[in-house]
Amino acid sequence: MILEKLNTARLHNLESGQFLTRFFTDFESTGLQANTDIEFEAIYTDLQNQLPTYLAALAQISAKEESEQLLSLDAIRDRKIGALRMAWKVFQNTDNPSKMAAYEKLTVIMNAYKSLASENYEAETLGINNLLATLQLPENFAAVQLLNMEEHLTVLQNANALFEAKFSARSSNSISTETYDTKMLRKNIFATYNELCNYVWAMAKRRNTIPFFGTVLTSINNGRAYFANIIATRKGIAQNKATKEKPADEQ
Repeated sequence: MILEKLNTARLHNLESGQFLTRFFTDFESTGLQANTDIEFEAIYTDLQNQLPTYLAALAQISAKEESEQLLSLDAIRDRKIGALRMAWKVFQNTDNPSKMAAYEKLTVIMNAYKSLASENYEAETLGINNLLATLQLPENFAAVQLLNMEEHLTVLQNANALFEAKFSARSSNSISTETYDTKMLRKNIFATYNELCNYVWAMAKRRNTIPFFGTVLTSINNGRAYFANIIATRKGIAQNKATKEKPADEQ
């Protein structure tokens, strides 16, 4: 009887929630009842009671991380809007008649969207799409080409698409006004989880004639082995990357 090795401290936040959730799923799939053993039930119930608050704390972290990512992607597309406007404005004092005509033709369009960067997320996304579509109309695109603005259209389109994809895939979790001490919650819940694992392991070795503990240990080990492999794979990729980035004389 062994307990699969797993350094739970190396689990990422999202992984830690998935890991603990899987433990309960795996146990339930055995068809066993927690009240088969009084001590097991007490620790199991304690772990079960801690999980909702811990998952809520993780959801809060996830929502905050997504908000920060959206802010970053929005800032990028704002800069691309600025670059597009600069590419157009550079011709405001041109002496070339055809380029001045092109500049003036685009002025109405560019001024109609001059406040794009200050709009809310949805309005800015729609506005950028409309601006790009308008500039790409046959009657306007010749002026865009003459003023060498094509590349800026493409860059802005890509930046907007990245933002839109992230915004559409964002979590539905709202950021609760309640503040969680995620570090302490994680410490406590994994202390309880480790207590449970060690108890099951000890009982499986001492009372190996009782199938309950052997079956529970197997279900525990399934999850531990799965996530240990994830950590090992991630560590291996990081080590390979570090090796490749070293100068030849350091390898």
